[in-house]
Amino acid sequence: MAALAEDEIISLSNNITWGIKSFAKRGIITRTTDIYGYRITENREWNIVEEEAAVVRLMYRLYVSGKSIYEIIEHLNKKKIPSPNGNEYWDYNTIRSILASEKYIGDYIFQKTYTPDTVGSKPRVNRGQVPQYYIEEHHEPIVDKGIYEKAQEILNQNKRKITCEARKDGTAGRESYYQKFYCSECGGLISRNSSSSYDSKEGSAWRCRNSYKIVGSTCNIKRMILEQYLDYNFVLTLEAIKKSHEFRKMMEAYLESLDLKSRDLSHMNLLEEQIENLNQELYRAVDTQIQKDGQDTNQINQIISGIISLRQQLQVYWDRMEKLKRDRNRLEKLLKYCEKTKPISFKEFHHMRPRIKPGDSIYATTNNARNSSYIDPAGADYFPEDVFRKQVISGTIDSDGRIKYKFAEGVEFGVDMIYEEYKKTFEKEKAKIQLEELLNSSEVMEMKELCKTANGLTP
Repeated sequence: MAALAEDEIISLSNNITWGIKSFAKRGIITRTTDIYGYRITENREWNIVEEEAAVVRLMYRLYVSGKSIYEIIEHLNKKKIPSPNGNEYWDYNTIRSILASEKYIGDYIFQKTYTPDTVGSKPRVNRGQVPQYYIEEHHEPIVDKGIYEKAQEILNQNKRKITCEARKDGTAGRESYYQKFYCSECGGLISRNSSSSYDSKEGSAWRCRNSYKIVGSTCNIKRMILEQYLDYNFVLTLEAIKKSHEFRKMMEAYLESLDLKSRDLSHMNLLEEQIENLNQELYRAVDTQIQKDGQDTNQINQIISGIISLRQQLQVYWDRMEKLKRDRNRLEKLLKYCEKTKPISFKEFHHMRPRIKPGDSIYATTNNARNSSYIDPAGADYFPEDVFRKQVISGTIDSDGRIKYKFAEGVEFGVDMIYEEYKKTFEKEKAKIQLEELLNSSEVMEMKELCKTANGLTP
């Protein structure tokens, strides 16, 4: 019986798919669920919502003018423009999907995704498994085609995998930092600086991309930040999360916002009941048309449209439940990792050690007085690369070097540490090492021996 029920469901699914494909081949899309910028009527007419369309055009203008998606998020949030779901904050994926969607130039790609013929299967990206149909001039456009094509060029450029030579001393820059940090002053990307300074190795410093130009810079923050500061700051942040009640409150509030409320569950049950009723109605309609050799499929098409509309509404809840499960699991793993972290000293984290061996001349240190010379390049990397990649969505760096890491929407956290304090701490550790070098140098040892000899001659 169970096998029979599954076959019937698959058969029903195939009937629905057949109806949808028939529409698509004729350039008709059965979608009835609204998308941002459009309201879709029961007659499948796409009407532009001008207030939302203005926001879509703004996104495209900002993006083709050189703004990053994170800068666009900041811009929309400052203007208090609500997201498509009515949330106060926009997220990266929503804006990127709008910038990539052909629907905003009036076209429509049918079957970007497909669902395998297995009960309970979820939609998958169509990579040639089923035919796709590109319908031009399907509805009224919101965005000019030229601007849209320029946006696609930029999106494709940003898709390129970032490559950097993996070297022990990190002079090519950590790959996980690329396109991750943004300037809190102007919203620009913090990128690896190609120049070197007396105190840094080539490529080990990061700086706001909008401050590079001597003339025409759009950011006033000219500071370069050493990569080891970014490493150390994140480790301190993980230690702070371990003790922070504030972080746990933000995390629970975020997860609570995703959790389905009683009204949502009631609506889900209603949608499922309506879908089941339409499924039964579709069975009867298909059976009738089989007997009539398919002379009139209007009723079937209407039922299919209704099922699709209800399933799309249901999919919103399923996606939300999946996101809740995924993010809860991810953030709980973060907390477990933080619980296991142990404090590490500044000196140990940076592998700072004397530059000379006991008994060597103190003057040998003058041959290499760079800050990097105090750091052992063969030391272990204490930076938790895997944790950073999986947990940090983005980070902002202010003019003083304070960093706030975004772990989820509304979950932003960091330590109150500024770059100048970090540099002072480095100088203090250097001074201790210099004293250690001096005390163990051949010159001081010789002086000690002379003092012992002189003391022995004293009557």
